[in-house]
Amino acid sequence: MSLPHFIHESLDDILSEWERECGASAAEQTARRLHFGKVLRAVADEMKRVRVEEPAAAQRGSIPAPPQSHAGQLVGDYASLRASVVRQWRKKHPSPSPEDLDDLVRFNEAMDRSLAELT
Repeated sequence: MSLPHFIHESLDDILSEWERECGASAAEQTARRLHFGKVLRAVADEMKRVRVEEPAAAQRGSIPAPPQSHAGQLVGDYASLRASVVRQWRKKHPSPSPEDLDDLVRFNEAMDRSLAELT
């Protein structure tokens, strides 16, 4: 299963694991879950476009502004979210092919671009 497809299919599980790790209050969790759900959908959509287009020609999707947080928290949230995606994908896809590893590179690049847009 491609990583972009996995992200769309497993979004709720990914976000649930991420929420358990980040330990935000209930009020913060709702806004952050909505935001990072949109981030992951946009990243997965971008990865699908990059597969078809040349990477340099791919246009960046629109990532929504996050709920108010400082840069350190935002970087931590992105790191935790990235780890949740990769951990769960590896559980369901334990023997990656070269194409899967390319997906992983595109995922990391898209997450980095998303974070850079917000900082």
